[in-house]
Amino acid sequence: MERLKDETQALISAIKDTEIYKEYIRAAKETDSESAEKIKRYKELMKAAAESKSQDGMGQAEALYREIMLNPETRRLAVCEKRLLKLVTEIYDEIGSQIDII
Repeated sequence: MERLKDETQALISAIKDTEIYKEYIRAAKETDSESAEKIKRYKELMKAAAESKSQDGMGQAEALYREIMLNPETRRLAVCEKRLLKLVTEIYDEIGSQIDII
């Protein structure tokens, strides 16, 4: 188990060394707290709408998403976060496919 912990830390370090992660961190630092709060609220609305299958909640989330995307600062952060999540998902999928759980 200790080897897995060490390898996990190495993987985390490798992710942090990618340009994708560095760009995400730069975008996060350049985003003001109000804009970051809008992104957080959008995520919460999407999660709640998905869980409850609420069309009203989905409409609210979509309206907030449009607002977020109109602001270059929040759009950049959202795009960077999406790229980072895609990278992590690809890593997870690769691990899963190699140990036959996916």
